Order: sequence, then C-alpha cells, then structure tokens
Amino acid sequence: MLNKDDMLSLSQAADLVGVSRQTMRKIANASDFPIVRISPRRLVIYRPKLEEWIRRKSDQSVGGYNGAPED
Repeated sequence: MLNKDDMLSLSQAADLVGVSRQTMRKIANASDFPIVRISPRRLVIYRPKLEEWIRRKSDQSVGGYNGAPED
C-alpha cells in the first residue's frame, strides 16, 4: 500500500537529494527516473523508488562507488 508521506514533490525530492529544484527537474527528465506525471506541470516522486534509483545509479558509477567510505 502506498504511504502518502512517501509521495514527494519535485522540491521535496531536491531537498532530500541535496540539489537545486532546477537540477532535480533535469534529473526527473531522465527516461529511467521513477516519476508519476499527474498533469503536464505536476509530477510526484515515490520515495522508495527514488532511493532505489539512486542506489542503482551509484552502482553504475565509475569504480562501482556505493557510498561507503574508503579505507
């Protein structure tokens, strides 16, 4: 079941990720980004899918960096 608190606006997702709203909009335009477009100007981002997308992208980055500190 979907939890209302897991539904993020573009601004909320930008704050969570630590980027500007403009940058988040560019990210959201990626074909594999998990958004639900409510209308041409309104979109919703499901937080668990955003977190999954971030993990998948970080696994694909150079060297397979996964966010863990290096020794």
